Amino acid sequence: NHGVLLCPLYDKQEARKKLGIPQNKKVVMSMGFFGGLKGVDELINIHADLIKSDPNILFYFVGGLHHATAEYGREYMKQCFRSILSKGMKNKFFITGFVHEDMLPWYYAASDLAVLNYKPSGYLSASGCSAKLVASKRLIVTTDGTHRNDEIKNGKECIKIHYSNMDGLTRTIQNSLNNPDVNIINNAYSYAQENQWQNIAIKYQDMWNSLGGN
Repeated sequence: NHGVLLCPLYDKQEARKKLGIPQNKKVVMSMGFFGGLKGVDELINIHADLIKSDPNILFYFVGGLHHATAEYGREYMKQCFRSILSKGMKNKFFITGFVHEDMLPWYYAASDLAVLNYKPSGYLSASGCSAKLVASKRLIVTTDGTHRNDEIKNGKECIKIHYSNMDGLTRTIQNSLNNPDVNIINNAYSYAQENQWQNIAIKYQDMWNSLGGN
């Protein structure tokens, strides 16, 4: 499995104070390098629907452009900013830009729910974002049906919705904000403990030794 980096677990009120996030809001967070494969344009539309029934929800996308894809991602980011403004969500949907690794746990702690809206990529990969979030003690809602090599399982360490089912993703976010599944959160944290990099490294070393390595 992809190893997990255990992160500090900060107090929510302390984290919000540090980041300037209002204490009395519900906060949904997504993260990663900014681009179309993160489905940010859909997250903006979803958030526009969510705040119709609950204007007390804020959304933070924590991350900036990847250097290697910035040429293509910059226009997509502009489109997303225009969409945020056109929907009147300037103070409801935030894109942070690059955030240093040390600051990420503060955003985890400040949030109530983590959403990873991955879109089909055409290649097999692992989610570094979920491998970090799984140790945050926050419920992860993500997408299924992509070509990712997922380690965390639907209904056990996260909730997965098919990548094309935006209505289902909207309902799941709404329901999970109001009633997060504590069993899934606890299972995810147990997964993180079991699969922290120190343990994964030992398994790789044991496998190497079993194959005659030295």
